[in-house]
Amino acid sequence: GATVIATTVDAARAMPAEALAARWLSGAATPTQVIAEPDPLVALERARRQPGPTVVAGSLYLVGALRPHLVDDPDLRDPVQA
Repeated sequence: GATVIATTVDAARAMPAEALAARWLSGAATPTQVIAEPDPLVALERARRQPGPTVVAGSLYLVGALRPHLVDDPDLRDPVQA
């Protein structure tokens, strides 16, 4: 089965990684390994060590936090602020 690594971002409404992992386990239809990792960068590193593709799903805050670590395309970089 798939491995799900629940994480959280630094936002007031963000669900803690442990609570998200518990929700995932309570609703999972098939046996899945679920890991709670509060730090998004550590979660990404752990996910990349797993076989198969890495999927980042959740809020745009999470995707935005991880985007620079996933994409190194000059055309997709945020503009440098002066």
